[in-house]
Amino acid sequence: MKQAISAYQHIVDCLKNNKEQGLLKLTKEQVECYFVDYKEVAEDFSNHTSLDKYWDILAKAISGFGNALGGVLIFGVKDKDKLPSAFLGYENFEVLVNEFVSRSTNPKHENIKTFSFSSDSDKSKGYVMVEIAQSQNRPLQVISNKFNHRYFYRSGESHNDIPHDVLVGMLGYKIPPKLVYQLAVSDSNSDESFEFEIILRNASSTIAKDVWLNIDIGIPKVNVLATNFFNQFEGAKLNNSCSLITKNSYKMPPQGVLSMLKIQILKNKLEENREYRFYFTFGCDGSKINEFDAKFQGKDFNKIISSPLNDFIDFLRNKSPNHIIERL
Repeated sequence: MKQAISAYQHIVDCLKNNKEQGLLKLTKEQVECYFVDYKEVAEDFSNHTSLDKYWDILAKAISGFGNALGGVLIFGVKDKDKLPSAFLGYENFEVLVNEFVSRSTNPKHENIKTFSFSSDSDKSKGYVMVEIAQSQNRPLQVISNKFNHRYFYRSGESHNDIPHDVLVGMLGYKIPPKLVYQLAVSDSNSDESFEFEIILRNASSTIAKDVWLNIDIGIPKVNVLATNFFNQFEGAKLNNSCSLITKNSYKMPPQGVLSMLKIQILKNKLEENREYRFYFTFGCDGSKINEFDAKFQGKDFNKIISSPLNDFIDFLRNKSPNHIIERL
């Protein structure tokens, strides 16, 4: 089986075949980009036993390129004008790079190659190229001094911290959906009843499937009514209770909304000292169970019976501990 050719292979070939002249041509034609990073080395590394600050640069590049599609880190190019600038001790620098590769990330990058070549005008000076392939062990976490415990990803011409959602995906975990509810004022206003809809919204960045809702209302003369989306569900519906789940074909997109049910509570006075309950739970495949449990005395309901609908909705929310309780 032939090995896949990387997107930066022409850069590697140019440097190996043409050395300093190839680097001069490269720096004129190729700015720092997704696959190329230039770094200047001002010190003489002939007698060094450590990479010092260049260890941080190396480790960040290994993580950034290794977590992305790979790339080439070239030591011996000026930071400001991006012209070749050979440095003393380049051969020892290459030795140190190979020693520090295994100490730079966790887990270790398994496929890093180095190549050094001298300057045409001064053989005591030269350059070091570090070819960093996309790692099969990604995500790679930096373990150097400056960037310890951080994850990087090559983006544009720099190595950027990996966002949490991306890192979770790289680790093989699926980001769980997160549903939130809304008690929405119905289009129709009534002097005889409180009418509102229970709407669920997908507040996550992943698709939600098997969206479900169970509701049980311990209040007399309550109607649980279907909405225009009722054809998306399967389940059973009674006068004051319902158990629904979306059909297999339904997928709720990120930030999508779904009107589950319409609730109609008649404005009849309740027994003063009796406890009543408005309870529902909801969730979807992979999410936590969300529980809304409003308990109140009949006398409290009777006090707001002639209040606006928004006040009644606030009343229900305030009677449910923390509005919503998340359970595993």
